[in-house]
Amino acid sequence: MRDWRPVNPWDRAVLRLLIPLVLIAAPSAAQKRLSWDQRDEAARLAQMVDAVADGEYAGGDAWLKWSHHLLRGEDGRVYIPFSVVVDEAPDAFHTASVYVRVAKHGESSRAGRERMRRSRLTGFDPGEVPINVPERDFAPAGAPVASENSAMLRLAHPEGIDEATYPFEDVHFIDLGGTNASPPYTIRRSLTVEPGDYDVYVAIREAALDGTARPDAKSALLKRRLRVPAFGVDRLQLSSVIVADAIDPLSAPLSLAEQLGRPYALGGAEITPARDTIFDSQDNLSLVFFMYNLLTDSRGRPNVTVRYTFHSLTMERVEPFRSTAPQEFNAETLPDGFDLRAVGAQLPTSQGVPLQSFPQGSYTLQIQVIDHLADAAVVEDVSFVVMEPSGVEP
Repeated sequence: MRDWRPVNPWDRAVLRLLIPLVLIAAPSAAQKRLSWDQRDEAARLAQMVDAVADGEYAGGDAWLKWSHHLLRGEDGRVYIPFSVVVDEAPDAFHTASVYVRVAKHGESSRAGRERMRRSRLTGFDPGEVPINVPERDFAPAGAPVASENSAMLRLAHPEGIDEATYPFEDVHFIDLGGTNASPPYTIRRSLTVEPGDYDVYVAIREAALDGTARPDAKSALLKRRLRVPAFGVDRLQLSSVIVADAIDPLSAPLSLAEQLGRPYALGGAEITPARDTIFDSQDNLSLVFFMYNLLTDSRGRPNVTVRYTFHSLTMERVEPFRSTAPQEFNAETLPDGFDLRAVGAQLPTSQGVPLQSFPQGSYTLQIQVIDHLADAAVVEDVSFVVMEPSGVEP
């Protein structure tokens, strides 16, 4: 028995997601016009990440909670909007510097690789190169001097320093108190990388927007593994399923500065992702995702069925709970003149389910997408929890 009415998947906001996505990559720190103080602060953040990449533990003065979504980008790359919640730091990080780095999984820092390479080639650590230079007579014992460093570099690598870069790195200076109603603060940004297996680092420090910071500034750092799939063109695939608080049409295109802070503005609509998947029974479960590489008929119409089946989870077993009426996307249901080829061969959809009839407990929603023209199907699961409303006895 179906005791709710799913939302119309082709409302105005979802239709605006069909506007071909122009994914704006955040400019790197090198491209931004940073002040000297901001550059110094970026270097301090990079050193924090270097230490963790080289074996130290992440941590600090806040608990950073990471979440992200994977969407097909341009030229085989993957667009990854992400959120970082700065938790358990109620009186800190009103303004902050934030450094994001993506490195190959298991890779040490660039600085660490340089130290290891030079030590391997020369047999000496920095400051220990056995070369007699005049500055040594005037420098404290053990302190490296310019001539020794220069000699070490020439011995280790005559062509110069290794200029290898990371797949992605960026730095931001954010007024978290101005972009959030109250703590815990949420940082939303994006990154774009090629498919692969990565480690992502986020370092944050208390700092003014101009880059200045107190010596006792609080800081925190997280490290997460990031597996990025290849969204090819030869088989049916889905983006991440975004559990959303809202989907709102955009009245006008965003500026570059606005886009940087609102990475879930896609096409002509903006998605507000839910902070977590714990709901009370007065909430609605709202979902948004994209279907990629659908086959079409000669007029550019796909023939797709999307089924939503809920399962309840108990200590003993997983049981089918309920299902919604399937969504059909075909020549009979799509708008007149619709051509999937004109919108990048990607089809968005959404589903909304009121949770009033869901008993308190844990659930899994199974989403099955069937491409009838390709005789192909994919399945994606979304887990969530339903609690009693606050202040209501179970």
